[in-house]
Amino acid sequence: MTKHAMVTLRLHRSAVILMIVLSVVFAILIFVLGWVLASARAPKVALTKPQIAAPKVPQLKAPPAPAVTSTVPRGVIVADKPPQQMLAVRVGMFTAEEDAKALVQRLAAAKIAASILPMPTDDGPTLFLVLVGRYANRRDAASAATWLSREQGVDTAVMPVKQ
Repeated sequence: MTKHAMVTLRLHRSAVILMIVLSVVFAILIFVLGWVLASARAPKVALTKPQIAAPKVPQLKAPPAPAVTSTVPRGVIVADKPPQQMLAVRVGMFTAEEDAKALVQRLAAAKIAASILPMPTDDGPTLFLVLVGRYANRRDAASAATWLSREQGVDTAVMPVKQ
């Protein structure tokens, strides 16, 4: 029968410390090498924001002056077309006037002029509509409604209003 002899390896404290330090240095070297290679391959991205012009809210144009004919008595004005119905963008409809006022204040903070139009209903409660702008045609009102919906996050609708 043979006896097995156990072999032991003893390291000095300084050798253990040297192995730990070399392992840490090797790990840092691998990290730095990977970072350099990755940054060399990464596309260069501009860090500044592109300058985008703010969309303009269409403004109401003054209607043309009504035409005067010579067959009409002096001082009477006759329009070529019947008066156009004015349109506005509805950005809110509330049953409580305080909620409507809060939305008007929020829009005022964004420098958007809004007004409140009380609208009685057949069932009794009054609805408070928050309206923005006065527009002569539907195209201008629709573009303003789209802009308000996108910029202010409100549901919009184009509706006729009395002049």
